[in-house]
Amino acid sequence: MAEVEEKHDENEAEPEESADLTEVEQELIDKLKREFEGKEWEISDDLYVRFARAFATEENRDQVTIEALDAAMKWRDEIKIDELVERRLGDVERHESYAKNWPFYFHGVDRQGHPVWIEQMGLAEPSELIKLGFTGDDVLDFHVVAQEQNEKLKEELSKKRNLLTYQHVAIIDMQGFGKKHMSKQFLTPAKQCIEMLQTYYPGTLYRMYIVNAPSVFRKVWTVVKRWIDPVAATKIRVLGEDFIEIMKEDINPSNIPEIYGGNCLIEDCTCTEWMTYTKYKKLQQTNAELGGGRKNSPRKIRKQSLRILMMSWKTLSDDLQFYHVLLG
Repeated sequence: MAEVEEKHDENEAEPEESADLTEVEQELIDKLKREFEGKEWEISDDLYVRFARAFATEENRDQVTIEALDAAMKWRDEIKIDELVERRLGDVERHESYAKNWPFYFHGVDRQGHPVWIEQMGLAEPSELIKLGFTGDDVLDFHVVAQEQNEKLKEELSKKRNLLTYQHVAIIDMQGFGKKHMSKQFLTPAKQCIEMLQTYYPGTLYRMYIVNAPSVFRKVWTVVKRWIDPVAATKIRVLGEDFIEIMKEDINPSNIPEIYGGNCLIEDCTCTEWMTYTKYKKLQQTNAELGGGRKNSPRKIRKQSLRILMMSWKTLSDDLQFYHVLLG
């Protein structure tokens, strides 16, 4: 544990979003606060900052920002987001069943302290999810829940370091991607997830690495890229199998899993975490109180991924050991 903290600290930098506000940004935030004053929503200062910066390239920036924030808050009301998170995370068996067929987890932080999200999209099994009774709406729900988990984690990171942190790094592993992922059953919910993230969580992506991308995915990418906001697209790097050196520019090897060429061995890892309902509620309570390069087969990676999930499901206690390791 100490070794992980030491390796992270020696390269620690401040998140770029923690920079002081410009005069233009402060004026827009003041305008947003006047616009939303008296409405039923509780909007944090951090959220105002994120939205004020997210649309900096828009021609009619002020109006676009007001409309985007208004739409995001109304959407949260419409889907009853707090109830959604509790319901989805509370159904442990179903949540675990979904994750086994569309693996994803959090793993450490990058050099600036952004949380790292790993999604093994190439191991997603669309047909198996359908057999288990999951729908496109379920896929969207689980990605909403994951993003809410991510937001809670970033709140904790911000308070722990006293540095605003609202962005994250995503590693999307495409090893195993094939024809089954080019069907409507897969692409439709994937597009819905992209639209949801861009519309309701703008400005949250710091960097995305799409790794182990086979040639067939690169053809699909020409279509998928059209769904992505041009600003966000500049933060995405599509890589093949030789990605570790590029990834290390943003992430210390001590925070990269061994299966991707890092130094963090899965078997001994304490910074990998499956965000269980118990962990989510504890983190929520704490926030309130604080105010690559390896060529593994898909089968081998799936086995290691399931080991991650099973290991994490054994840590259902309320202790915050994981967060102490993660936050340094």
